[in-house]
Amino acid sequence: MVKGGSEIFERENQKGFSPSALQELGQCPLKYFFDKGLTLGDPDDPLSRQELSADRRGTVYHEILKDFYEDLYRRGLTHELFDSAALEYLNRAFARHCRAEDYRLYGIYPVVWELILQDIYEKLSAFVLEDLHQLGSFTPARFEMPVSAEATDELPLRLRGIIDRLDVDEKTKTLRVADYKSSRKGSKNLDVDFFKELIFQPFVYVWIAQRLKEWENYHSAGSCLLSINKGYVRRELSADAFEQMRPRACDFLKMLTGFIQNGTFFISPSDLC
Repeated sequence: MVKGGSEIFERENQKGFSPSALQELGQCPLKYFFDKGLTLGDPDDPLSRQELSADRRGTVYHEILKDFYEDLYRRGLTHELFDSAALEYLNRAFARHCRAEDYRLYGIYPVVWELILQDIYEKLSAFVLEDLHQLGSFTPARFEMPVSAEATDELPLRLRGIIDRLDVDEKTKTLRVADYKSSRKGSKNLDVDFFKELIFQPFVYVWIAQRLKEWENYHSAGSCLLSINKGYVRRELSADAFEQMRPRACDFLKMLTGFIQNGTFFISPSDLC
């Protein structure tokens, strides 16, 4: 099915390595081989009548937040709203993506669906109110952006992904990458978490954003992870921290992808097995 690791590397590098694929490689190279090398994929999770899958819940969060911030950006209202008005705009976005009759789409009990909708709304309302207060001079300006960056001498990998949100300060020509998380894994030190927890998104998306043609005249303010699920938690990777970790991070990613090229797909036993 596959002649060697270099064949897998060339195929995946042509498409571009996403942060999640790199994370899978770091967590267990053999799992990556099964998934990307042999394209076996993961088994489908059975549908549950009593809960919404984590993937689908995350998608709902992203869809609602995109509509919410995009609407505020178009209207020029991001920094002009009282909390009550912000919640009214959130209600509109929520209504477009979470309807009472949608329980039929997921085969979930109607009463359980009502509780799920209530939980989603409560989490998002707490999130957006705190997030709007924490924006400072930045304004969310781009949303759910498919992006990629070509290989360089420093990092000979083609990278790709979807940036959840790009916040921009037009006065200082500065941009900051924001990534939503439904869980809170890791610590507040995202530079350490890159190596310890294999949380690659903050570094990789700054790397890509710095190479986007549209933003080539903007300075980077780093990135942040924004936790939705258990209260608002903001974790920052500053521009200085990004630059300090940059050589070591690039070497680490080259080491990981070197496993593919060399055909080294060892087992790393964990709860992924």
